[in-house]
Amino acid sequence: MPLTVALSIIFLSFLSPLNDSSLATDQKEVHLVDSATWHTNPVSPSSMNQRVEETAKEYKQYAPIPRLALYDIAFPKNTKEFEEIDGYSVLLLVVITQDSSEIPPKRVFARNEEKDISLTLISSAFSKTPKGSLMERVLGPNRWEGLYLLPTHLIVDSKELLIDFAAHRKDFVFAPFSEDGPPRLDYLSIIRKPMKDNPPSNALIKLIEREFPGFIQK
Repeated sequence: MPLTVALSIIFLSFLSPLNDSSLATDQKEVHLVDSATWHTNPVSPSSMNQRVEETAKEYKQYAPIPRLALYDIAFPKNTKEFEEIDGYSVLLLVVITQDSSEIPPKRVFARNEEKDISLTLISSAFSKTPKGSLMERVLGPNRWEGLYLLPTHLIVDSKELLIDFAAHRKDFVFAPFSEDGPPRLDYLSIIRKPMKDNPPSNALIKLIEREFPGFIQK
């Protein structure tokens, strides 16, 4: 059962001066984080590409957008799988930037009141948005996607997920969490910290292949 957020996006808001005789404009960087929604469909590369295209259409008036993050979280489907994966979920993160020096991210992490907790990268890949496409013109040519281990307890114990880009931007919030945690998880009451550094590989791969088909190579 993935949890999806449409986007976390930075764009430049241009503030026109009141004096029309002046050609100067001020720029203000605006950080937009969309609200989270539940869905039950697996997330494939084609469905993620569709989300990117829809985002480019929606925000084309703000082009060029410096950086964009889209994500989904795949949770274990039941208590049995939750135990098999030792309390982990999986984060799929897709980042598109104008500047290639910003990716891969330097760090993806959860933040709570006490400390920051870095997530472990499972696999990643670089690609390019289609040359000459609306996606390239609005969001940029540089695309990176990664799968991360996400200890499920962090969505209850943490305030948000953030990115430190390799250049220019740190503390980029892309996933705020509510105090109540996610609904519809029958194992929510037993969420605990993982006992091991990594979950059993077979159980992990099974979850990824079911929820994120096409995003990992065997």
